[in-house]
Amino acid sequence: EGSFVFTEPNELLLVYILDSPQPGDVNLLVSGGVNPYRYEWSTGETTQDLTSVTPGTYFVTVRDFFSCAKVLVVVVP
Repeated sequence: EGSFVFTEPNELLLVYILDSPQPGDVNLLVSGGVNPYRYEWSTGETTQDLTSVTPGTYFVTVRDFFSCAKVLVVVVP
């Protein structure tokens, strides 16, 4: 007989950093969930980070391998 241990991944955690390395850049940091991650920005971009965006409010949906999703609001002043 064998035993199985199932562990759930940690919840997705999203954090962003503005103006790094250039003004208007948004760097998105993702942890938790299971790689690979998919990105869907309100701009239509599907990359992890945005570059040279104008001031405004942006939304990003991040999905992990199991399609667990988290939405983050990014405000660029």
